[in-house]
Amino acid sequence: MSDLDGEHDRLDAASFDRVASFIRTVSGIKLPVAKRTMLEGRLRRPARALALESLELATA
Repeated sequence: MSDLDGEHDRLDAASFDRVASFIRTVSGIKLPVAKRTMLEGRLRRPARALALESLELATA
């Protein structure tokens, strides 16, 4: 069972920056820091499906 319901369901600043940079490079879409919560929410479902223990693992 994944632990995404607790403290591990948040992205740290470095992980958010890495994902935002990837999205900007691939699609040209800029994600400001204000969109961090939205991005975390979008990553939770696939991270749970893969039984990852944290969102950090989803962005590695």
